[in-house]
Amino acid sequence: MTRLLPAILLFFATATGQQTPTEWKSLFDGKTLGGWRKTPFNRSPAPRVENGAMLLPAGKPLTGVTWAGDGLPKTGYEIRFAVRISPLGSWEAGVAIL
Repeated sequence: MTRLLPAILLFFATATGQQTPTEWKSLFDGKTLGGWRKTPFNRSPAPRVENGAMLLPAGKPLTGVTWAGDGLPKTGYEIRFAVRISPLGSWEAGVAIL
């Protein structure tokens, strides 16, 4: 049985020079992987959407997704994500901003 890593929901908000956040923009619509691409780790299975969550099956050694869509600001934003832990094993989650 495939172990599933956490579902990750990502959001961001841009801010003005006064650090007043504007409206949140969801980067995941809960239906498709639109704007996302599989991160090219060796031997990692493809992510999928199931029941409104992005599922990342466990890779050997890693698995992941990369935002490839438009509209991500370069400065003055916040990222928020929620993780649902699989009862089948250990997990780790992280965000890399390059």
